[in-house]
Amino acid sequence: MATNQESANKEPIREKKHRLPREYYIGEVKTSFTACIIDRKTPFTSPEIVNAFVKLLEFAVLKYTCMAIYTFMPDHAHIIFLGCQSDSDTYQAMVDFKQLTGFWFNAHHPEFRWQKGFHDHIIRESEDFEEHVLYLVHNAVRKRLADDWTEYPFTGAIGLDLQEFVANSIRVRTY
Repeated sequence: MATNQESANKEPIREKKHRLPREYYIGEVKTSFTACIIDRKTPFTSPEIVNAFVKLLEFAVLKYTCMAIYTFMPDHAHIIFLGCQSDSDTYQAMVDFKQLTGFWFNAHHPEFRWQKGFHDHIIRESEDFEEHVLYLVHNAVRKRLADDWTEYPFTGAIGLDLQEFVANSIRVRTY
């Protein structure tokens, strides 16, 4: 066990600053997030866990005036938040979602924990939003977890009709 002197001499662990200023995540923006589970454990094969997480995602969507498109892969989650008004906050929606679900893991399944942080990408106007959505929904098909994205039970949306959105996409791709 380290003595107080040894502990005092250690450099504090510094958290890496987020790469973009917070204002980039506020307003009518579209942000793609990926969050992973520590040690590649696979909680998202359980409908109990995914259903609880979708309820917590609904809470974050309502609180931060967003919509969300999601897929829960066995060991990670992809979420696209779409800000609906000028005060929407996609970054804080993700932070709150991870915090709420982290508490849920601790109370119900302490063997699972999120990795610290997440990967994010702001989908700019010049980028193809449809392409990002199609990539997300076809993730389970690419990993051979389903033959068609509509068959995968852990893909969905809050605030928009995902099947209609995909059906109306200009490009229909097979991933």
